[in-house]
Amino acid sequence: MTANTGQGPQGPTGAPWPQQPPAVPPQGYGYPQGQPGYGYPQQQPGYGYPQQPYPQQPPYGYPPHQAGPPAKKRKTGLIVLLAMALFILGGAGTGAWFLLYGGSSGNVLWSVPATAKDSTALKHEIPGTWFTDKSVVQTLSGGVKAYDIDTGAQVWGHSLPGSANTACRANTDSTGDIGIVAFGTAEACDHLVAYDLNSGEQLWTKAYKPDPDSGNASLARSGNTVIYSASDVTVALNVKDGSKAWKPESFRTETCDDRGSFTGGKALIRTRVCREPYPGTKLWQEISLIDPATGKAEWTYHHDASGVLNDDIEAVLSTSPVVVQLNTDDDGESLITLDNATGKLRSTLTPYPAKYVQTRSDEGNPWTEAGAYGNTFVVVADDGKNGHVVVAYDLDSGKQLWKTDPVQNREFLPLHSSDPDRILVYATGYSSEEGPELVEFGAKDGKKTTVVSYPVDAGNGMSIFARPYWHDDRLYVSSLDTESLYSDDKAYSLVALPTTE
Repeated sequence: MTANTGQGPQGPTGAPWPQQPPAVPPQGYGYPQGQPGYGYPQQQPGYGYPQQPYPQQPPYGYPPHQAGPPAKKRKTGLIVLLAMALFILGGAGTGAWFLLYGGSSGNVLWSVPATAKDSTALKHEIPGTWFTDKSVVQTLSGGVKAYDIDTGAQVWGHSLPGSANTACRANTDSTGDIGIVAFGTAEACDHLVAYDLNSGEQLWTKAYKPDPDSGNASLARSGNTVIYSASDVTVALNVKDGSKAWKPESFRTETCDDRGSFTGGKALIRTRVCREPYPGTKLWQEISLIDPATGKAEWTYHHDASGVLNDDIEAVLSTSPVVVQLNTDDDGESLITLDNATGKLRSTLTPYPAKYVQTRSDEGNPWTEAGAYGNTFVVVADDGKNGHVVVAYDLDSGKQLWKTDPVQNREFLPLHSSDPDRILVYATGYSSEEGPELVEFGAKDGKKTTVVSYPVDAGNGMSIFARPYWHDDRLYVSSLDTESLYSDDKAYSLVALPTTE
């Protein structure tokens, strides 16, 4: 991607698209063009805001176009921060804003403005930022949009099937260039839809009726299988056509009648609680590596709960390596690691990283606050008093290698670059005087080095809960919650930043 030229995106013939409005985010949900936005009724004003006479744009879901000649891929790293303060839906936001910061290092290269519509419709962060060779695809509140990976120009877009539907779950995995989104109305999360990420084609949809509601639905995916769970419904589907891959209920046993909870990613892990048949009191937990194609357990680790009825597997932080958080009355909270090949206990991470380990509760996905770098496992935690810390452990011994000093009002999210041993972290915060940073920690001593510092304006225009994704030596960060940005600050849905000074 080339440096900012100050010119907006161009259409197929090289002529520029109509100029985007300057600086201030649009007040309505999209621009008036006689087309419903993301399944909302036609001619309905956006969330109480009057429709403004913005320039006509190609309709939502229009045929793909190129922003001028295709840009050559750059070898150098390029951060593309997709602070999804939410994409302009209903056809708006088809081109990027080009921001003039003088072209100096660390400054914004290009951006797409955010709208308040998605922020109001979606009350929580979800993953679902996917990549093809040419596009980055974003799961939004009301649908999905694909943007050119080098220019930020919109390639295609689709609203969710039906009307007044909102996305509630999505996966970080997109094997085969297929993206899966769970959605529904109000508190329900009872539908699935699959998209071809190259063409934007809707491949299939499914509807379920969990009882009584599916507010706690999860969506776990590994490879070509996705497992949807909500209330009394658990199904395993083939992502290509939505057909049944296998029946989770067929793996119930006399002692383990629960279908279990699933976490996807590089591997598929199932956790469930088992007990002796009545009147037995023995209780234990099972952690199993599941073959995504067949549903069969390749190995199972048994954790004795010692009869404590409320012992629980709190969460799966990572599926490769397998790192699980246990919560027991006897031992308190602990993190254990298992060997991916055998399922044997590899280590217990000690001391426990902090009083509170933070998680975004991405039902079905590994934690975004943790990651493995070679033989080092890094987790971000809140010590419950002084702020956030970054803690590193040796996976074989479980011993703590280092822990940073607590930092208040600062969020740290581990990244995974093309170098698996390089501990890179995206840092953002609440400060109006300090912008986001790309930082690196030394694997042995935890020494912090700032790689790139970004403009304060960029940080103020993005949610602190933005999610970073690294792909092909570029970093993409999406954010769906911008309610806290309702001020005079600019709000960005897509901004591009360099990764080197």
